[in-house]
Amino acid sequence: MIEINLLPKELQKRSGSFALPKVASYMVVAVAVLFAVLGGFTFFQKWRIGQMNKKIAAARVREAKMQKDIQLVDALTDLKGKILERMSAIEGLDKNRSAYVRFLEDLSSRIPEYLWLASFKEGQVGASAPARPATPNSGGTSAAAPNAAPTGAKTTFEGFSYSLNSLANFMVQMKKSPFLKNIELSFAREQKVQNTRLYNFQLTCDMTLAPELISPDAEGQKPIRLGENP
Repeated sequence: MIEINLLPKELQKRSGSFALPKVASYMVVAVAVLFAVLGGFTFFQKWRIGQMNKKIAAARVREAKMQKDIQLVDALTDLKGKILERMSAIEGLDKNRSAYVRFLEDLSSRIPEYLWLASFKEGQVGASAPARPATPNSGGTSAAAPNAAPTGAKTTFEGFSYSLNSLANFMVQMKKSPFLKNIELSFAREQKVQNTRLYNFQLTCDMTLAPELISPDAEGQKPIRLGENP
């Protein structure tokens, strides 16, 4: 049987040739384009990461250079705060200078024998005043002037006594002071110092530098304040 191919030569299938379908060709082109896009995107991201790493390295260099300046600024800020705090304390002491003199005179007159104070602290922000050397029999206070405190500030007294009777007498005398109110005993601990038995105590109270006299004047008028003319 004889077969005759009537198709034109350009359309005739060549023997041994391979041709992809159109759909497959499109898929190959799409995959190639996708890989090209992904490659370009990956290259762009790597470039951005490199730029960011350079900026981070430069920022770290600047931070290292500015570290000394930062430490200096922090130190100056801390120093400024301390100076302002001391100035405020000095202004309070100068403002209430005469009141502190009256208070210390009153307190000294109420300290019994065989008892002395080591320090006292005013308010929540005050610091214990450094104590001056004092002998047990001196009957005086060894506390220096504290930081200024508002009226009614909580005050803490610490000291030593040879006997509990002296401590009780001191508390009774404190209750008579127009500067002090609400006296409470925080603790009284027995100690031995150079083979001598002592009692270390702490008292808390409310202190005011503008006290009123306990009793009114003879005509029954309102109480007057210390330092004022009746």
